[in-house]
Amino acid sequence: MRRAAPLLAAALALLTARPSEACTPGNTAFTLTGNWPKTDAVDVPIDGVVMALGTGDLFELGPEISVFDGDVEVPGSVGGVESGARLHTWRAAEPFAANTIYKVNISGTTYTFTTGDAPSPEPVASAVGEVTLEQEEVEIRECAQGNGCTCDRWKVVDVETHMRAQVTMPPPADPFGRFNEVEIEVAPGPDQFTGEHRTVALWPSGGQAVSVEFGIAGTWPSDQVCARATVIDPNDRRAVGEASCEPIGEVNTPPEGCACAADPGGGDAALAGLVGLLALASARRRRSAQA
Repeated sequence: MRRAAPLLAAALALLTARPSEACTPGNTAFTLTGNWPKTDAVDVPIDGVVMALGTGDLFELGPEISVFDGDVEVPGSVGGVESGARLHTWRAAEPFAANTIYKVNISGTTYTFTTGDAPSPEPVASAVGEVTLEQEEVEIRECAQGNGCTCDRWKVVDVETHMRAQVTMPPPADPFGRFNEVEIEVAPGPDQFTGEHRTVALWPSGGQAVSVEFGIAGTWPSDQVCARATVIDPNDRRAVGEASCEPIGEVNTPPEGCACAADPGGGDAALAGLVGLLALASARRRRSAQA
């Protein structure tokens, strides 16, 4: 429950900010760091999808994406921003024509690609790669001085020992490659995936890992951690892989002096602690009133 307090304070600060102090996202020029289809790509599926990667900066403007068949602009629009504000997906109103050269303009960067004669295949399920379990000291901070949009000075109000899984993936499958997204989820058992502990990210490459937090040390209700990957292609089709389980070992050992305790029923141990504190306070009030 302590983790929610700084977030709530930040949300209240944002809601009560004066208009002149309100956040104004979208004031940094878009920087293209990758695109799909690749420049001069051939045999591109006719799905009607063009993707642009940005830097992920909170204040980065969204890209302007236009697609042309000859001199005629293809009807389409940029959908929701995904994967930490990095991936922007343009979708055509209709599938691309087969065996056709298209020109793309992404915020001033132009290139061409050539379609094939078929849509993309269904995504293929993938097992996770290496799973590394570790502890991490996390500072719980609240803004001590700021304007509701930015914080000039932070105050550390607590330090918690969190558990996290670092999960790598094998090379992604064509045709979308690293422009596939992957949802990594961890659970106490291979049949206990509920969506509580998961991270959605662009497909990691070059030895990078997807990080998934799964609670405060000492609260995990199992002696193992199971991880699985769900492949998500740009058409939002999904393929769920098999779970891989690892013994949790000492990662679930709380630091000395911590009153953490695992909840075998899978409930929120922090909530149970709060209920206990409220009950104690109520009992003290009753004793005071009787005195």
